[in-house]
Amino acid sequence: MRRTLLAVCAALIFPLAACGSEESTNSLPDATTTAVSPSSSAAAPTTTVSPEQALYNEYAAALTAAGIPFRPGSGLGSGAFSSDQSICKAMRGGTLDAYQLARVELGTAGEDNKRRVTTMVPILCPDQQPLLAEALSGNAVMTRFIDGKYIVSQGGSAQRSVMPGTYSTGPVSDCYWERADSQGNIIDNNMVSISQSITVTIAESDGAFTSKKCGPWTLVR
Repeated sequence: MRRTLLAVCAALIFPLAACGSEESTNSLPDATTTAVSPSSSAAAPTTTVSPEQALYNEYAAALTAAGIPFRPGSGLGSGAFSSDQSICKAMRGGTLDAYQLARVELGTAGEDNKRRVTTMVPILCPDQQPLLAEALSGNAVMTRFIDGKYIVSQGGSAQRSVMPGTYSTGPVSDCYWERADSQGNIIDNNMVSISQSITVTIAESDGAFTSKKCGPWTLVR
């Protein structure tokens, strides 16, 4: 009877032990599944700056460091950055010569505008620094002007003035030009239906010059 009881107890105890052993084994964390691999960690985000944005950042930093006020904005057609890019384009294209640069951007536009232009040229159009230097020298000569009505002035001090000299333009179609004295009396004029080129000399004694549909005039001498 005693042997039978021992056998029964043994039969009950061993399966329980086996079950306990299996449960404790399965409850241990698997090192191969919980360990974090260095290669699987998320890479630090990187920010890509476009060349245009980098140029704007340099431009804005230079103006800010110099204490020069400017309209922010790096998008097309926005802020002083876009305006100054247009100035650089005009300088490169020849539509803004040293004389006009000195007279308008470095003169009538105001001191803040002058400081901004002299600061931005080395950044946005460094190839135009010789033109800027000529404009700042005070010795720039008018080499080009467009259609309009002008007061003839040796120093070009009037708001809309042209310096005496010989200028040419062309080709033209239906171009009208006129030289007048200081009282507005016509000295010489011409209406040109069509021509490959026109050359006109504006004398120091002239008072005014008018050009309609003649295109840009360029200084010859």
